[in-house]
Amino acid sequence: MKQGYQEGRGIQLPFAMPEANSTAANTPLPPSGEAAPANPCLPENLGKAVRLPVPDFSDPERKPSCLEVDFPIVQINALSDLEGNAGKPIYQMSKWFARRRSSVFRAMLIAAATEAPDDPAEAAKFVWEHYYCNHQKAGSFKKLRVLDCFMGGGVTLVEGSRLGMQMIGVDLNPVAWLVVKNELAGSDPEQVKTLFAAMEKRVKPQLQPFYATTCPRGHQGRWIDESTGEEAQLDPIDLSPENRAPYRWEGPEIIYTFWAKHGPCQAKGCGHRTPLFKSPVIAEKSLSTQYIEMICPHCGTAFHADLGETRMAPGTERVVLDGEPRFTELSQPIAQLFKDYDKGNADDRLKRIDALQSVLDDEPGLLCSECGGFAGESLLNQVRHHAKPSVSAASRKKKDFGIKKKSVQMYLLIHPDWLKGASGFDGNQELGGWAGAPADSTAKWYKRRLENLRFVEVRGDSLPEEIRLDDGSILNTKRGTVPRKAHFACASCGREGNTLESVKPTGHTAPAMAYTLQCHCPQCEAEGYTYNGRYFKTPEAYDAARWDKAEKNGKAAQWVTCWIIGQGSHVGTHIELLNGA
Repeated sequence: MKQGYQEGRGIQLPFAMPEANSTAANTPLPPSGEAAPANPCLPENLGKAVRLPVPDFSDPERKPSCLEVDFPIVQINALSDLEGNAGKPIYQMSKWFARRRSSVFRAMLIAAATEAPDDPAEAAKFVWEHYYCNHQKAGSFKKLRVLDCFMGGGVTLVEGSRLGMQMIGVDLNPVAWLVVKNELAGSDPEQVKTLFAAMEKRVKPQLQPFYATTCPRGHQGRWIDESTGEEAQLDPIDLSPENRAPYRWEGPEIIYTFWAKHGPCQAKGCGHRTPLFKSPVIAEKSLSTQYIEMICPHCGTAFHADLGETRMAPGTERVVLDGEPRFTELSQPIAQLFKDYDKGNADDRLKRIDALQSVLDDEPGLLCSECGGFAGESLLNQVRHHAKPSVSAASRKKKDFGIKKKSVQMYLLIHPDWLKGASGFDGNQELGGWAGAPADSTAKWYKRRLENLRFVEVRGDSLPEEIRLDDGSILNTKRGTVPRKAHFACASCGREGNTLESVKPTGHTAPAMAYTLQCHCPQCEAEGYTYNGRYFKTPEAYDAARWDKAEKNGKAAQWVTCWIIGQGSHVGTHIELLNGA
């Protein structure tokens, strides 16, 4: 019998289970190895191989199954709401438009395959009590064959196979067949790793130049020539795709690119393009940071000395809301010395202590946020105490500095000047930015939209309706350019128009512009910056030049995409290319 067959788009999975011991119903099989200690918080039968009574479905006079009598719907509903399918890799292999909850189907299969107790009132309880058993080990259902003639995404087949049943699935949809076949196909992990490695080796050098970027903290990336191991004095993006193979990028990389569609105004003589935003808020995040409580000896002001800067978008304008605790930020090297203070051996600790003694009295982050006086004398005295030879290595503890943790709520907003949009014409020539537009006109559009593109980062628990910026202007955090659904207000002439009806006369798709990049810098991560080396930034001329290259290299990029689909689709590989190239 084959494990999978394509005729009729069917899948059949036999399971050769070992013969079960002749134990009475509901009697646990002997455990293998030492039993785990009982935990009152865990289900009573968790992981136990409990044999359940199975009806003889060939007998018309058989006893009813639990599903025909009752079902623990309250418990399963609660479990389904809590669990979903999140975190289960088998259901993440491929998206499915109607993915059902695995916990519901597992419970239904158990209930349908288990003989109901004599007391009908006990049926639902019996199913729930045995939901978490190791049914495959018990072998209760190994002789049952289950047909799902509309298998779809395969939840029934997956959960049935986990219970030890022999599952058969059929579907007219070839996508469903492909998805379920790969969900249940046996695979060799090493073979999969080898396949991924081969794909990465061939494809990554061709794509990586389009994802190289800059770091707002000044960390510089570099290209390495794999053949020599030395830094390359060229940018592989200038080479043809087949000649990029020897080069590897070490430095900041783009993780995500966020694009904003623009509504083209159709008012006579206008031609303005307005970005479509319901509000200027583009991201919000709660970041965890460490701090030391400080009291200024000069003016008595209490403030937090944060261990390093807590930023979503380093280098951008920052607004600290009223009510946020006063704070300063220690420079990153000193912050990291405190974070790693008692790590390593005694010599490692002494090196950090010596380093702190030499720099603490000049640290700007220890100056009072109110009067500017030095407030770090107590920290410096503690470090000096730890430096004494009479103090043992075990007594040099980080906790002596009273370091604590807190969550910092942050919001990232687009500056209102950028929301005003820009003209979609250069004289009488329409600019690009839409699918299929000439690369040169698109490059001009990108250059124009880079003007006034900047962020505002807000630190505080609750975002108010209005924020005053450094230049004195007021930013409304609730108002965007979309007054109502499917409409936008032209930022130039004020005319409100239907988005679809405004785009249709142009004869092409709505123009777009990348307004945000989420990136990762390995050096930022290595130096211990908050947010694990990730950050948001506005695109720069460096990034726009790479978009221009992506436009002009579209055919080569499409070839790469075709290779991935043709060679690696069965492992669910997806490569995103900038601007659909």
